[in-house]
Amino acid sequence: MEKISKNSINPRQLAICAFLLIVATKFFALPILLMQIGGRMGWIVLATFLLLEVLILFIFIFCSIKQPKKDVFELIENALGKVVSKTVFTALLLLIVLRVLLHFINIGHFVSVELISGMPSWITLLPLALLLVVFGTSSLRSIARLSEVAIFFIVPAIALVIFLVAKTANTVNFLPFLGGGGDATGAFTKLAFLFFDVMGLFIIVGKVKPFERKIALDKSLETSKTKNKTLNKKTIVYPLIYSCFAVAVTFTLYVLVFSTYVNVSTFINPISSTAVTHTAISRFSLGRFDRIAFLIIMKGVFIVLGLLFYSLRKTASYIIGREKIGKHKTIVSLVLAAIIYILALSLNSNEFSEFIYTAGIYIVGIVGGGFILLLLVVTLISKKAVAKNEET
Repeated sequence: MEKISKNSINPRQLAICAFLLIVATKFFALPILLMQIGGRMGWIVLATFLLLEVLILFIFIFCSIKQPKKDVFELIENALGKVVSKTVFTALLLLIVLRVLLHFINIGHFVSVELISGMPSWITLLPLALLLVVFGTSSLRSIARLSEVAIFFIVPAIALVIFLVAKTANTVNFLPFLGGGGDATGAFTKLAFLFFDVMGLFIIVGKVKPFERKIALDKSLETSKTKNKTLNKKTIVYPLIYSCFAVAVTFTLYVLVFSTYVNVSTFINPISSTAVTHTAISRFSLGRFDRIAFLIIMKGVFIVLGLLFYSLRKTASYIIGREKIGKHKTIVSLVLAAIIYILALSLNSNEFSEFIYTAGIYIVGIVGGGFILLLLVVTLISKKAVAKNEET
């Protein structure tokens, strides 16, 4: 098992990862799908799911603070036993596989439609599969450090896309009383699985180190308690600030896109996500520099995919038996990447999308929601048990 001290991330790195998980994948097909299904009421669906994502992040941080010496696998196994714990993580494994597969296929579609038309899928997706292996064999800290570098390029690209969309936005069209409200309930059920990438951060439980702060040494019990309380508070606040900023950025983009294209959303192909910016600059002879912005944002999608695949590899290693995996995480990563690659090539994308629209809400609600609640309950019970033992 990897030592937590060598594979932990600080709150700033967690905050950046949370920002990318909330924002990155929502700049492509999702705005158009939300307009087409939810219509003018789609913003209610968006706001609800974004708030839930922030809540999920808070739960993961809370669990990590309450159980700083146990990773997520140890925490649940100690409470439920090895057999039940592996059953729980097997269900979670299937959820992560579907999520990784969804992003894997969507990236392939973006490349084939926007960048290299006519390229066979097996060639387009092969480098991406190899990239998964790299992420799977990396550490959580390495992925977090990559996020720290990438964020300096991704944020300006996001700002450029928002600026281009804002040039043609008419916020009057965003008002719901104009008619064409759409099916908000249908958007809730069909698009639920396209949100909640932040679930992949369950892997950070027990791997978040608090801000280090130089203070005067004092051996008194009261000073010790005050110190821990201050550090824990900062550990929570910093990532939540970034996640709230991510919510604000995402909501701003969607307001602008909705107010511009909601009346013609049925004519826009969700796969051609750069259509919204192309419309804004088509009257100028400046080329398609907006594609550069989307390509930079795509780097954020790669990091999201990498975080999810890293969580997948760690979960698979636990199910198989971490003590038996040892240094063979490369083999596990290769096998999982090969499975994702083969599934992406063999599955019918339309049937897969229909499956996600139909069953996604149940998978997210039962498996994802159930796991989060279980983790929270186990954390609270374990914390009370530790406190009771310390008193006795």
